[in-house]
Amino acid sequence: MAANKSWSFEKPYRTYGMRIYNGLGEFCRTRGLRKPLEPRQLMRAAEREAKLSDWGDESFVEALGHLVQSFEEEARITSFGRLVLRKQLVQSLCNRLRIEKYRKEFANSLPPVTRPVFVVGLPRTGTTLMFNLLAQDQRRRPLMTHESLFPMGSCVFGIPNDGRMRAKLVTGIADVVAPGLRAVHPFKPDTPEECTWLLANTFISPYFLLMGHLPSYMNWIDLRTREQMGEVYAYHRLQLQLLQKRFPKLADQWVLKSPVHQFGLESLLDTYEDACVIQMNRDPKQTIPSACSLFAVVRGVYSDSIDLKQLGPDVLSTLARPQQRADRVPVSDRRVLQIDYQHLVDNPIETVTGIYHHFEIPLPQDMVERMKKWLSDNPQNKHGKHKYSLEQFGLSPESLVAAFPEKPPIERVGVAS
Repeated sequence: MAANKSWSFEKPYRTYGMRIYNGLGEFCRTRGLRKPLEPRQLMRAAEREAKLSDWGDESFVEALGHLVQSFEEEARITSFGRLVLRKQLVQSLCNRLRIEKYRKEFANSLPPVTRPVFVVGLPRTGTTLMFNLLAQDQRRRPLMTHESLFPMGSCVFGIPNDGRMRAKLVTGIADVVAPGLRAVHPFKPDTPEECTWLLANTFISPYFLLMGHLPSYMNWIDLRTREQMGEVYAYHRLQLQLLQKRFPKLADQWVLKSPVHQFGLESLLDTYEDACVIQMNRDPKQTIPSACSLFAVVRGVYSDSIDLKQLGPDVLSTLARPQQRADRVPVSDRRVLQIDYQHLVDNPIETVTGIYHHFEIPLPQDMVERMKKWLSDNPQNKHGKHKYSLEQFGLSPESLVAAFPEKPPIERVGVAS
């Protein structure tokens, strides 16, 4: 998509090949020839692909069962969407098999994860901009796309590798099946990426709601307690520890980002007691319709049933729950620093400098110049201007106020904060 063009979601994108595949799949479905997704069948497929069979703790099977049942009964996915979903779930299961292998190999020598920096916030609140600016600190280690997708590596044509080759394939396919994604959330194989995928390996994550309308699954994970979400974050930490162990020459202090952390922020802070959390905030009138557009693009890969007027209220309800959970963290907790989106956009260098000052982290001498260069190389709307509106998704300002009550003004951070 050219940078000088604007883009707005209208309907799911379909190549000629996708249409044919969906038609053949529908023919098979109506004749009872399509087998339903089932956890144990997916696990056997992962065992064949990874050439491993030791799952360790199998408590994840319950979550996987709720997830696939919700997709089968509620998401109205196409045959192509089912194919993509199956490959994603099998890949997450392959990740688990490889994680268990290395966990046992390094059981007595895993390094600690010390003072990680997390960027959190609802989708479209500036988390990606903040994350990329913080990634310019060469003393810190941003999670890269191939590490997020394949934390313990992968195989291409039977050849083991660290996941870079497979990540190029995944991002290339994403460009083909969802070209609008580039304007909403650029997805590249060789850049810092969200740690959302690490959480997805537990199958307990609101991330999956991006892929489909899954009300029963959402209700199930919404009942997960702080302690149960603590187990999810323990698995998240394990993956970071294994990455540090396997690649020790890289920096060990992580800079990480995911909107999904809003849902488990209390458990994140329980797991990473010395974490530095940057919580992004933005006017819901901008955030929510932009997020709706992102949901429409991604769900459009899996389903033909994208009714924008129904999708808006669904996304609003979906995003209100993680925000309500995040709001449980006391405002007095100095580990969490609130940042205003507009202040970041207007004063990016000053904002990051203030963040370092707040957390008492020394600012590297070359970081300001590195941030300036990144901003110059990555202007806003580089991949096309993203257009959206409340009305497009059946929403009104009043519905946003009800879901996201107004908060006190955020104190701006700066050198003198």
